[in-house]
Amino acid sequence: MKVVVNPTWRCQLRCPYCWMHGLGFKPGSEMPARMWLWFLRQLPGPLTVDFSGGEPLLYDGLFTIIEGLIAFPAGWAMTSNLVNKEAVDALIAKRYGNCMGIQVSAHKGGPADLYERAAALAEAGYPVALNVVAHAGARAVPDGMRVNMIPYQAWTEGEAVDGIARQCDAGREHLVMSPDGYVYRCAVEMQLDAPPLGRISNAWTDIQPVEPHECRIGCSTCYTDNPRSWRVAMEAIE
Repeated sequence: MKVVVNPTWRCQLRCPYCWMHGLGFKPGSEMPARMWLWFLRQLPGPLTVDFSGGEPLLYDGLFTIIEGLIAFPAGWAMTSNLVNKEAVDALIAKRYGNCMGIQVSAHKGGPADLYERAAALAEAGYPVALNVVAHAGARAVPDGMRVNMIPYQAWTEGEAVDGIARQCDAGREHLVMSPDGYVYRCAVEMQLDAPPLGRISNAWTDIQPVEPHECRIGCSTCYTDNPRSWRVAMEAIE
């Protein structure tokens, strides 16, 4: 199972292409690390927990969760702007195992030495990828630097979701969780405030079963570009 945990909506930046600003999401309550670990350890393996947000390095209990996942054992990944230098330096020093990847988001308001910080993480043994959103407000990329261009999701313009009906099995091998501990089938359902499956204060057995379902709200490029990477299977309904 691959799950996305958003431990916080807090962020040091305010990028014009961020979906949170487009939808008006604001920082709210956050769940303690011990509660996250209690729930995550109930999920079926092999398990990978992908930390996102917001900026996950602003969440005080992040390293506690990572250490608990490694001991479980489970894999972990993260998307970060690397603004929090103290946390980046701690990651470099700790050299955590079981890392499936650190996705570094290159934003215009990020640190001047962003690429050096990313290189230091790679030298410490972490699989690092550099991502830039395909938007005029994104950070310029130095000539010759290899980056992944991420499609812009037009939440502000109301065009991020394609409106195509699909048969989808999100919720079986893929889950998304908000900072206040609510569990959703996918990011789109969370972003559009669909009813959650439950909360991490519930046992996983209380949330199951999550069956394949007919989704008519449409999907975003987050999944449609490469659903297999999220362990999601989908098929358009004619």
